[in-house]
Amino acid sequence: YSMDEIDIEDRSVAILDGERPVLRRTLTLTIPKRRHPNSREVWFRALTGEIEAVDGDTPDVFKTEEVRVSATGHYTSIVRTFGGEEPQEEVLLLLQLPSGTSTFKVDYELLR
Repeated sequence: YSMDEIDIEDRSVAILDGERPVLRRTLTLTIPKRRHPNSREVWFRALTGEIEAVDGDTPDVFKTEEVRVSATGHYTSIVRTFGGEEPQEEVLLLLQLPSGTSTFKVDYELLR
């Protein structure tokens, strides 16, 4: 699919990381160099719910009761609250995409 002149290939594959079931989502994003010679910023919503950061060696690992999310690539993460009467939280990743093709991976590990 495409979004704002960015072509996106979005693939998900179920894998076992040791004994842990993981859904690995790979996004390949292509930005035409001729129209956008500089980098672009894209927001990616990685997770919603009651979110907590996971302490450890890997920065930017977040989880809810059901799933743990980690990502690889060049990004900045924020957790913000949205909604009115029943507010929720979301993890947003700001991707810095250069012209050409970039790959971004997100792992969703089931915790239940």
